[in-house]
Amino acid sequence: MRAMKSFLEKTIDRLRIGGDVSRAHPPGPRGDTAMPPPRPRPSMLSAAAVLCLLPSFGWFNPVFFETAQGWFLLGLFLILLTWLVGILGSLRSERMAWVLTHAWFVALTAFLGGVAFGAPGALVSGSFSAMLFQGARAYRPITRFWLAASLTGAVCFGAVFWALPLRADVRVVVIGVDGATWAIIDDLRAEKRLPTFDRLLESGVRGELEVTPPTISPVLWTTIATGVSSKRHGVVDFWGSSRQVRAKRFWEIADEYGMSTGVFGYLMTWPPEKRDGFLVPGWLAQGEETIPPTLRFLKEIEGLEHATRPVSLGTRTLWAWDSLRQGGTANSTWGLIRVMSRPEQSLVRGRSHDLDRRVASTGLWADTFCHQLRRGQPDLAVFYQHHVDAVEHLFFAYHEPRESDRFSPSDLAEYGPAIPRIYEATDAALERISGCVSEKTDLIVLSDHGQQRGGSSAFPMVNSTTLLELLDLDEEVRATNIGALVLLRSIDPSFDFKPAIAKLQQVQFLPRGGPAFDVRLRPEGGATLSPRFSFYGAESMQVGGHVVSVETILDRSDRISGTHTNRAIILLAGPSFDPGASLRASTLLDIAPTTLALLRLPLAEDLEGRVLKEAFVPGVQSDLSQEFVQTYGERDFDQDSGPTEMDEKIKRKLKALGYVQ
Repeated sequence: MRAMKSFLEKTIDRLRIGGDVSRAHPPGPRGDTAMPPPRPRPSMLSAAAVLCLLPSFGWFNPVFFETAQGWFLLGLFLILLTWLVGILGSLRSERMAWVLTHAWFVALTAFLGGVAFGAPGALVSGSFSAMLFQGARAYRPITRFWLAASLTGAVCFGAVFWALPLRADVRVVVIGVDGATWAIIDDLRAEKRLPTFDRLLESGVRGELEVTPPTISPVLWTTIATGVSSKRHGVVDFWGSSRQVRAKRFWEIADEYGMSTGVFGYLMTWPPEKRDGFLVPGWLAQGEETIPPTLRFLKEIEGLEHATRPVSLGTRTLWAWDSLRQGGTANSTWGLIRVMSRPEQSLVRGRSHDLDRRVASTGLWADTFCHQLRRGQPDLAVFYQHHVDAVEHLFFAYHEPRESDRFSPSDLAEYGPAIPRIYEATDAALERISGCVSEKTDLIVLSDHGQQRGGSSAFPMVNSTTLLELLDLDEEVRATNIGALVLLRSIDPSFDFKPAIAKLQQVQFLPRGGPAFDVRLRPEGGATLSPRFSFYGAESMQVGGHVVSVETILDRSDRISGTHTNRAIILLAGPSFDPGASLRASTLLDIAPTTLALLRLPLAEDLEGRVLKEAFVPGVQSDLSQEFVQTYGERDFDQDSGPTEMDEKIKRKLKALGYVQ
């Protein structure tokens, strides 16, 4: 007890304001009081503390502290730890007390600033705390520390609570994952690799959506957003812009009814047209415009997806700063910037591709999306990413190898985990998004089609660009490849397709002869083309007035090994959905009516889909709007306003995925 009493007396004496100079510094040999020990240089100490703390922001997830109780516990822990550091330092020596409290004060304020505002906040608050210590006397390090720590902590915690809400109060969030399929999701769930899908499925409704061919992503996602078929909304392939979309999309309808909305990465949204909220066009955008313009850096990064040279240090620094200001964590920002510092290094069957870039991009886009949700608090938000579809196209052969593939062990080791990695990155993005919205938010997670292993020599891909050039049709006809099928449409709506079909039907395999392709008119316009099986044993092809090798027109490699299926996923989670419900036969056309019903908006009678009422809890079913309107009308569109030539960067992306040959 006596030792404990002595310990407490000494501690209190060390910590009290003013202190006892004679105790802290015993008299010297002449009886005078010794001068205090010299202080260490605070600038070096401050810099070391901040730099050591910065990496932690990448792994710090503010979503963990979902309630005020969580933040209170964090503050209590920091207070106790601060007392411990101060006591230990004061017991040893005044000099050590100064060093420890100085370092801990800088680290504490940098941490709080980083929680509130990311890495920039950490740097500013850490630097500010270091400046406060410049004028502090060595006799009072603990006292000055507590005074400054209390003020800085109050400011930082206040900023967290008032400047930026922890969770966004969004009514509905639609998350599009291009090409996602239940077969792969279920396999990875069995291996415990997709915890967010597991959590959402436990409290949500799962189903499949029937997809009407052709499975072209811009067509399908526009069908999802409008609730009408391609014939009515006007999108038929990858060529075009938002000004060629005829039907109104569900976020545009919500805007007209006075709601706030935000759209991130959706196809056919360039050029962006929005009065408020936020809109970042998808990967087919032929410009870098965004709303607000502060998000432009995302499109600049995306535009260098297939860069062959490292991005300059200055450009990467600006991107990193923009990312951190717009909600990117140090982990997601550094991951993407690190990848951008080198050119493409992964070669898959001669096609350049970087999986790390897609994984890092998924995380950064999710972080930035969540930041926009917290800032804008929209009623409806839409998030879309296409990386799952892209990786499946390129790596499905390595995910499901066949005996005939004869891949090397090194190739299988390097590319075999590609598809699981991108699904895990998507699962992490789902966790980030579902964690940054309130418990009242309804989530709709869906794909536009599925994927399966394809890419065999029995179903070759047609080099459609070369074929049209040899037949002198490249100025009148555009082609889109979907596996072994080619969709053809005219650039000029008045173009007569019959002469073009006659030319295509005259293409023959040599030496046996006979037509090389099946060519058929499509009821909605244009035509379809697919190779006949008579190419076996053929040595060359007669294309117009040219004789070329079979390999010039038909690609029988498996470099594009994933092919689309006509089944898409849908996952409904949130307070409006009944976990025990099962969906009836559903299609992509049902998403727009269901989303509008969740927003309690009137439904148009000319929508071609239905509301998925069987997925709702009984109370929500009875609360749905019973009001109908005849039609939402058409958008202000211009069928001829789209670009006449596709941007070369977009062409490279489409060629990399096999959509343009």
